Amino acid sequence: MGWLAERLEQNQKEALAKAFKADGLQMLSIERKSEMQILREENEWLSMVLRDCENKRVNVQKKCVIDMTRPQPCTEFMDVSVMELTAKLVEKTHEVIQKAAIISKSAADSGESHDAEVDIAEKLTGLITFCTSWLHYGLGYDEHLRGEVQIRLNEKNLRRGNIGDDAALSIRQEEE
Repeated sequence: MGWLAERLEQNQKEALAKAFKADGLQMLSIERKSEMQILREENEWLSMVLRDCENKRVNVQKKCVIDMTRPQPCTEFMDVSVMELTAKLVEKTHEVIQKAAIISKSAADSGESHDAEVDIAEKLTGLITFCTSWLHYGLGYDEHLRGEVQIRLNEKNLRRGNIGDDAALSIRQEEE
């Protein structure tokens, strides 16, 4: 029986050696293979963390990390009166309306509206940033409070059926 076990072990080693050679690696001891697997997993994890960090910035003065994919308050609107904020909101909303009219007209004329769509996306995002600034500086809503307001609004829209995710709606109804 010892001969059969030795032969089986030899065949396993040969198969592993072939597999590693095909993968461009040389035959390694079991301990080294485990280390290599651990290093691969760590590398995958660190790559994921790095991709996530590409959208974040560190504010050393405030000792915080800023997620650049979320709207951040703009200090331009920090010490502005409610009347000035309202006028700016009307101005920014008018810019969006103008871009929407351009998209509508160019789509009807030629079917091409990509540049106008990019412009309106930037204008809408600017409007979101403006509103975030008003909430932050005008009303004192930090990111946490803005998140709570957004959750309440999303829950209202979900109950009304305005979110469009039927699975989320049915899950929510089951919870209630």
